Amino acid sequence: MDRGVQGVLSHMIGLMEEEVAAFRNLLDALLEQRKALVQGNEGGFVRSVRRKAEILERTQMLEDEKEEVVRDLAGRLDLPSGRPNLPQIISAVEEEYSRRLSELRETLLELLMKVRRTSETNMFLIEHALTFVERNIQLLTEAKSGYGGAGCKAGPLLVDLEA
Repeated sequence: MDRGVQGVLSHMIGLMEEEVAAFRNLLDALLEQRKALVQGNEGGFVRSVRRKAEILERTQMLEDEKEEVVRDLAGRLDLPSGRPNLPQIISAVEEEYSRRLSELRETLLELLMKVRRTSETNMFLIEHALTFVERNIQLLTEAKSGYGGAGCKAGPLLVDLEA
């Protein structure tokens, strides 16, 4: 394998290592977001959302650069034209690079699965909190307007009417 291909492969490995670190940071931000949601920590929630946005911007830049490197490698390795992908690159390079790229790819896939699950859990918590707030507003509005007529005993309120 020529030195040019080795250099590009080393660059690709570096990009993927940065991507792994970014997705670990994203997972941490999502876990911070969950903690803030459960604790009702508005400031922590806003900070985690901002951090998540910054990390996602960085991962998009890394992904764009990685796609360019994959195209470059595909050309250097005389792979079929079209839309080259990482598994094609992995199967076309020496074992040393193939093994490391495979490990990084598996790590990224595992992290993506964890990020997806954590994000889905956070979305559930947010939706549940919104439903809870909407229901409280409904109850508050009904109690203020005398819902239920004279003499009807209203159920317990989840919010303080005097607040």
